[in-house]
Formats: sequence, structure tokens, C-alpha cells
Amino acid sequence: MSLYKRDAQMDICHDGTTKVQCSTGPLAIISGGAYDEVERLVLGIRRLGWPRVEMRLWNKWQPARYVSYLESVLATGVLVPTIHAPALTEELLSRTAPDDAGAVLDKCVEAARAAHSRAIVFHGWDLRKPAFDRSALVRNLQALHERYLREPLVWCVEALPGYGTLLPVLERECPYLQFVVDTQWAEVEGDWRPLLERTPKVCEIHVQSHIDFDEGGRVMLGRARLGAGCDVPSIIRTMYAQGFSGEVTLEPLGVTPSGAGQIRRALEFLAELELLTKM
Repeated sequence: MSLYKRDAQMDICHDGTTKVQCSTGPLAIISGGAYDEVERLVLGIRRLGWPRVEMRLWNKWQPARYVSYLESVLATGVLVPTIHAPALTEELLSRTAPDDAGAVLDKCVEAARAAHSRAIVFHGWDLRKPAFDRSALVRNLQALHERYLREPLVWCVEALPGYGTLLPVLERECPYLQFVVDTQWAEVEGDWRPLLERTPKVCEIHVQSHIDFDEGGRVMLGRARLGAGCDVPSIIRTMYAQGFSGEVTLEPLGVTPSGAGQIRRALEFLAELELLTKM
């Protein structure tokens, strides 16, 4: 049962006070489409009825079309506070020259301008790739910082596995970066301390989780595809207590075409948690 009335729930969803948002990643699925079908994505956003989303851009999409896709999403009336760059940046940024990454990120910036987004989230590395070069990553991030120096955007690198070693390097060499906590990747890494110690530089929390319910029908978040899972409410409370003030983004796993109601309940749960933590 909710800790406050349904009317209050709807108010926190629509009066701009909540920073809880939903990744657009699975929203095409709830309208019967594949994840990268823009028309189905728009229908999914309308079906979900949540006012804030993080626009996820896919590797399969042509960068030249990012803005038109974004405009289709904005036409539903939602806010898009953050843009998630395509995951291919984790490979492009570890190359010798930043030109390819810049060509993609230029279009991400154009999309962010169209949406008046405040931040771009991106992947910086993939340690499974033999060609990964830490020094190249740092050089490229420094070059891109110069490239986008005049853009009023926050650049947020997602803390992928390996962050225990890489975040201190990026914090020292690229102090302009902020970080995104992802609950699944933190469990894979096996150590929350490097993230909690950097809470002032954390601009967003990704709750990457299946949506479960206990015997009483209450929302349970924290079970992921990888790792042992985590206590999402405890993590969020801890980070709020340490000064976190960014977006909380639900990245629901295992979404089915009939999952809009479950996603909505999980978002309301996170908005309620946000409200109670800040009281």
C-alpha cells in the first residue's frame, strides 16, 4: 500500500518536483514493437504516461536522425532531462583519435539542445575489448572536453565494470566529468565504496532492475541479470543522505508487452521513496 494518497502520487509525478524518470530503452516493447522502433517507442511513452524520460539512443540508429527521433518523443509532452548516448561510445573513445566519437556525440549534443536536456550520459570503456587503451580514453575525453567547452551540458560517464580502477584516473585527469551509478554494474564490480565516496560527483542513478513484488504486492527492485542484486531503497537513501540531488532513472529489465502497469508502479515507488527521503 502506498504511504500517501493517490492524489499526492499524481501531483509528484506531474508538478515537476520529482526527478524520477524512465529510460526509453524498453518502452517500444510495451506497445508491441522492437526496442529500436521509434513509432512504437512514442506509443509506449504515451501508454506509460510518465512525464520524464531519459532518451536512449541506439547503435543501430543513424546519428543524423537523432534530432527527428527526439522531436517525435517531445511531441508526446514528456520532459527529457538527460540523453543517453549510444553504447558504441565505449569502443570509439578508446581509439587513438576522437574523430569517430566526436561525429556521434555532435549529434547527441544537437538532440540535447532540441530537448533542453541538462546532461549526456555515455559509456567510456568496455574492459572485455582487447583494444581498450586507458591512455587513449583519457586523451579522447580531454579532446572532447575542448570540443564541447561552450555547451551548457553536464557530461556523465556511466560507471561500468572496472570503475574501481578507472574512476580515480578520470577524476584526476578529467575533473569536469560527472558519474552515473548503475545498480547492476555496481553489483558486478562488487564494491560500492568508489561510488558512494564520490556522491557529490554523481549526477544520476540508474536503477537497472527487474520489477518484482512481494506477497503484499509491494514493489521490489534490485534483481538484475548479473550480480547478486542489491537493496535499491537503501542505496538511494544513502546517496540522498550524502547530498545526491540528480535524476533517478529506472531501467526496467525483462519488460513484456503487458508491462506498462508494472513499470508505472515501479516509477511511483521510486518517486515516493524520493519524496519520503527528502522530507
